[in-house]
Amino acid sequence: MAKKEIHVIILLVEGDTEVSFYNKVRELLLKNHQNSDSFKFLHPINIKGIGNYKTIAARQFDFAVTKFLKDNKPIKNHKLKKSEQKAPNTKFIFHAFMCIDTDVLDSAQKPARFRKNPPINENDTKQTIINKGGIPHFIKAVYSIEDWFLEDSKGIITYLKIDNIPKFKNNSSGAEKLADIFRCGQKVYTKGGKSEGFIECLDIEQILNNHLEDFKELLELLE
Repeated sequence: MAKKEIHVIILLVEGDTEVSFYNKVRELLLKNHQNSDSFKFLHPINIKGIGNYKTIAARQFDFAVTKFLKDNKPIKNHKLKKSEQKAPNTKFIFHAFMCIDTDVLDSAQKPARFRKNPPINENDTKQTIINKGGIPHFIKAVYSIEDWFLEDSKGIITYLKIDNIPKFKNNSSGAEKLADIFRCGQKVYTKGGKSEGFIECLDIEQILNNHLEDFKELLELLE
């Protein structure tokens, strides 16, 4: 009898704000795909920045796989002989979804905009996941996750309790724009840091619907 395949989804994200955002994305997607038993969708893992990303991403992915297999190890019936034990009938396929900004990729779909020397090589990073037995994917925020957040001006205004969003220079990055807006609300935004309650004010469904193409490979696993 062929083994049943279960896809295990592991999200690797850059910082605390991204953990909060992708936790909300995960909750929404699980709510919309409640009846499928063909996947396991794990909580996002914080890579904590992009320094030495290739190595750390592979290591964190490997840790997640090891823990998952340990937690999901078949329970043996010790009253039976080894020859009588039933072989596991499930095959786990592990997927690493690396959630990053395109301005840190040197081979992204769009060129790096705010970094002269992007620190992450896309193909090399994918290969490290393949070497660990996983299937690599990228979820790319163009140019940064802050650009996605800025799409929900109503949510930002609600969180900061300000009247409107100030105007910006065209050469400002998404993170710079968001930091300026936060200052208008007497708050500090630090990329990768915690912004308590901010993500909860955003319309995650709206942002997700704006970027269905960016989440295409993930959504296909949930069908």
